[in-house]
Amino acid sequence: MKLTPHANRHTGLTMIELLVVLACLFILGGLFLPRLARSGKSQISMCASNLKYIVLGQTASADDYNSRGLAEHLPFDAARIRKSLTNDGIASHYQVLSNLLDSPKILTCPSDSRKPARDFQSLTTNHLSYFLNLDAMSGVDPSTVVNGDRHIKFTPAPHGQIVILTTDLSMQWTKGLGHDGFGNISFVDGSVQRTSSRDLATTFLSPSNTVPQRLLFP
Repeated sequence: MKLTPHANRHTGLTMIELLVVLACLFILGGLFLPRLARSGKSQISMCASNLKYIVLGQTASADDYNSRGLAEHLPFDAARIRKSLTNDGIASHYQVLSNLLDSPKILTCPSDSRKPARDFQSLTTNHLSYFLNLDAMSGVDPSTVVNGDRHIKFTPAPHGQIVILTTDLSMQWTKGLGHDGFGNISFVDGSVQRTSSRDLATTFLSPSNTVPQRLLFP
């Protein structure tokens, strides 16, 4: 039987066609990947900006209360804080600051899977991205941490929402919030710093920190 002229034609891509396809993919990657990277960096920057606004609001609130403790206006007595604190406590803390924070959106990191609250009245722990240092004091040490991203892993694992920092406690950032193993922390002086896990432990667990600090997590 005679073969027709089309019988031996290859149906796959030729080398030139394959190179054209790869070139198109390379061009598309060059167009979209930088945009994705910029979007991720933008979210991290917005997260740091949120923390800055929050700590400035806390400082202003402490001034209004004539208090040096940035968390002393929590609507709980000291004994209850020492024993146990429901995770709604931190939401109540930020509700007190509602007139200084303008919008509950700044309490949620843009890269967090959690969504911001519609308003301060409906604010719950599930809307929050940041922990609170219950022992942060204004006018004492400007390098004291006030708030930070919530994606911290502790060893041994803590019990409850309050973590008491001691020198035998190991802590590190996780991959949460889309920050690639880094995280943001804010300080009494209003500054915000992006830190690695090594920086995190050094900041909190320095031998100079003789007084244990209590971190309240959402």
